[in-house]
Amino acid sequence: MGAALEFLSLYTLDGEEYLNRIVIGYETWAAHVIAETKQQSMARGHTGSPT
Repeated sequence: MGAALEFLSLYTLDGEEYLNRIVIGYETWAAHVIAETKQQSMARGHTGSPT
């Protein structure tokens, strides 16, 4: 609940600008994720796999 109150406080102070920073931060994070190909995933295997 503390996080929700902090969010509301910051939104009250900065308004839409605060919300825009959240979206921009998320997009920046997503751009740094390196996707794994299916072939790489299959080569890694799983905990219970017989490889």
